[in-house]
Amino acid sequence: MAVEVPAINADKLNAFMGQLVGKLGATVNAALMVIGDRLGPSINSSSRQEKSK
Repeated sequence: MAVEVPAINADKLNAFMGQLVGKLGATVNAALMVIGDRLGPSINSSSRQEKSK
C-alpha cells in the first residue's frame, strides 16, 4: 500500500514563499516601528538630559 504524493509545482512554491517572506518582513517592520514610537521619546529625552549636564 504505497501512498501517492502529488508532485510539487516549484514555480507556485517559489511564488508563495516570496509572498510569505515579503509579508513577514513587513509585519516585523511594523512591529519595530511601534516599539520605536513607544521607546523613542523616552530614549531621546534621557539622552538630552545627559548632554545638558
